This record gives sequence, C-alpha cells and structure tokens, in this order.
Amino acid sequence: MHEIVIVGGVRFRADDAARLKLTADAKAKTNAPAPITTTASQYTAQQEAAAALAASTTADAEQILADAREEAARIVADAAAEAAKIQEGAGNAGNVSGDAGGPGDADKPASDQPKTGSRAKPGK
Repeated sequence: MHEIVIVGGVRFRADDAARLKLTADAKAKTNAPAPITTTASQYTAQQEAAAALAASTTADAEQILADAREEAARIVADAAAEAAKIQEGAGNAGNVSGDAGGPGDADKPASDQPKTGSRAKPGK
C-alpha cells in the first residue's frame, strides 16, 4: 500500500506528491523575475537626468509666469487708459449746454426751473 498525502484537498501518493513539488519548484525558479540591479553610474545618470528635467520644467514655469505678469500689466494699463477716456468723456458731458438736469440748471432760480409731476401746468 502506498502512503497518501493530501495537498490542497487533493489526495496524492507520496512519491507523486514529491515529484509534483519538485516540478513546481523548478517552474517557480524558471519563471521568477530577474533581480533588478542598478549600477552606481546608472543611478547617477538617472539622478542627473531627473535634475535636468526639473531645471527645465522650472525654467519653463518661470517663463510662463513672467509672460502672465506682462500680460496682466498690459491689461491693467489698457483698462486704466479706457477708464481715463470714459471719465474724460463724462466730465465733458456735464459741460454741454441744455443738458437735462445738469449743473447748468443749478444756477437758475426755482421759478425758471421746468415744472414736472402732478403740479405741472399744461403749456409751462
């Protein structure tokens, strides 16, 4: 009678189980990934490449920031010039004679002011 071994819920004869174990071990060694080895020079080269990339990225970011600052300054200057034009136009509008309710009417006596509302008389 042969010795019986149970592996993973399956019954095997002892000599078959030993043979299967040897086969499984051999396959595991064959399929094992190769260890990762990096030499010091490879590591140094990788570090230098990473540093160069970081410096390049930093330079790009600084240039983008400088461009954005210039654009923002230009936009602010354009907006200030436009506001000055509008303000100048508004200042000139108050000097137009006959403007409705403008500062030109402030020096007239109340009797000369146009009458409006419910107390206004037709023809006045």
